[in-house]
Amino acid sequence: MKTRTFIAVVIALVVTVGVLAFGWIGSNSQYATVSGQLESNYQKSFSELVTNINTIEIYMSKALITMESQKQQEQYQKINQQCSLAATNLGNLPVNHESIVETTKFVNQLGGFSYYLSQKLKNGSTLSDADIKSVNELYNWCLYVQSVINDFANNQDGSFSILNSTSYNDTSSNFDKMFANTSATGTEFPTLIYDGPFSDSIKNKKILGLEDFVISQNDAKKIIEAAFVDYNIKNIKFNGMVEGKFRSFNFTFETKHRTYYADVTEKGGLLLSVSSNGTLGVEKLSLDEAKREAELFAKNLGLDDLKGVWSTVLSGVAYVNLVPVKNNVLIYPDMVKVKVSLDTGSILGWEAQSYAYNHDERNDFDFVISEQTARKMVSPYLSIVSIKKCIIPQDYGKEQLCYEYKCEYNSYEYYVYISAKTGQEVNTLRVIKTSNGNLLQ
Repeated sequence: MKTRTFIAVVIALVVTVGVLAFGWIGSNSQYATVSGQLESNYQKSFSELVTNINTIEIYMSKALITMESQKQQEQYQKINQQCSLAATNLGNLPVNHESIVETTKFVNQLGGFSYYLSQKLKNGSTLSDADIKSVNELYNWCLYVQSVINDFANNQDGSFSILNSTSYNDTSSNFDKMFANTSATGTEFPTLIYDGPFSDSIKNKKILGLEDFVISQNDAKKIIEAAFVDYNIKNIKFNGMVEGKFRSFNFTFETKHRTYYADVTEKGGLLLSVSSNGTLGVEKLSLDEAKREAELFAKNLGLDDLKGVWSTVLSGVAYVNLVPVKNNVLIYPDMVKVKVSLDTGSILGWEAQSYAYNHDERNDFDFVISEQTARKMVSPYLSIVSIKKCIIPQDYGKEQLCYEYKCEYNSYEYYVYISAKTGQEVNTLRVIKTSNGNLLQ
């Protein structure tokens, strides 16, 4: 009897171990399959990105030497198409946003500007000297981007794994550094309006916008939960600390339709960035409704004074720029950029680096020059549509108190900035509408 019992126990243990082993092998096999699929997709996107950049360079070189306007128009149209493909491939790579921002900016700016040139030529106009100068500058940047990406691609052997060498919350990998190195300083190009006319206002090397206290990991989690209070978030997970200009806590979490990644600064507890991936449904919201969703999200973070000022729609997504408003003055250096889905109104992205750098107590709202006097500095050819008071960033960390005049002339839209201290014209921007968003030059 004892022998039979012992044999039964042994058989049960063997069966149990076999089942566990089978489960372990099965789960590891499934993991390996999923990892292999991810790696294959990443390698495909990177390979196509390299092809996109090389093709863009060829089309740009042809556009620069082609004398026939129709051929030029065709080349710029092809450049725009390749830039759209490159942007998609960039978005499919598991690269930290801070690393990829310059490369993304390049393909977006070049794509939008190429579309503008294509339409200009299509309508029978010729390219101005300023247009040609911009194309040459962008071409030089293209050559630089091409060399950086090709050098990296050509120096990798068959064992290189994108999945194993990158992380969304890490910028130290060689893959991330390669993208970060594509920045071409000194190049001038149009600014996409959904990035905001003054979105690149990180002028202060000293970080001014973070309050002087330190939060814990649990505090950071509560900040995210408060911001996404209506999203029914689940599976919130702390991934580790992000080191860099802003030491921050990195989290991932899920909602019904999306996976989110968020960084909260250790100093001051500011929600620094949010990104997400998932599908978009049918557009249901207007741009004004999306703007209200962006403002409500900011309010959940305690940023009650942020108001939407610049916004546009592209591919089912509203891009909304929020700035603080004090004494009825728009403070552009403290801009926060928000992406809102037009199907549900959910926040898809949030970027507050300019706010973190520049936000500070401002007390000089003394408009020395009256609005009537400043108005006289606006060209009589322009029809003034609206007037606002604002602070705009200047070089070397300086700021300027201005009147902002939204104007129209010959079906074009302009923004003219007149100093409230001296009455001099500080800046003038023109809106150019393209399929990739609106450009400001």
